[in-house]
Amino acid sequence: MKKICLAGVAALVVLVIAAAFFNPAQPGSESPLGFGVVRAGGAEASAAALVDPAATVADFMQVVHGPKGLRMQVQAALSGSGPADDKAWRMVQARAAILGLLTTEILQNAKPQKGSPDSWKALVNEYQKSSEDLILATRAKDRRASFEHVALLGRSCKSCHKAHK
Repeated sequence: MKKICLAGVAALVVLVIAAAFFNPAQPGSESPLGFGVVRAGGAEASAAALVDPAATVADFMQVVHGPKGLRMQVQAALSGSGPADDKAWRMVQARAAILGLLTTEILQNAKPQKGSPDSWKALVNEYQKSSEDLILATRAKDRRASFEHVALLGRSCKSCHKAHK
């Protein structure tokens, strides 16, 4: 059942990304997905153009830190003896990469409703560094380092929530 849930979440992420790349609009016209003006060679659009401008920190928290979120999926995959083979490592690497992308595009661009902007920037930069370290550790297939970085992301919640929630 757990594998089915993980596969379902992974399939959903892939479908959302694929839908963002599918664009029947003509170059120079408004994108039907609300990502601005369509350029020739839609596959060359930057990753930033794929992020919903209405995505909030609450959305990020649900998708990344929710009970079945990306962070928990990575942590579960790294538990025990870790990913069993290259295919399993690729799934962990993909989830870490998406987590990093969401951190860059949502948290880095968010404005705190509570607390100081300087505190927000410092905490988000620290979180971003941890997500980058996680990506590098998963690429190196270093289970121990990957597990430490994903755990660090989980422990970062309290300090940020205390200042900004």
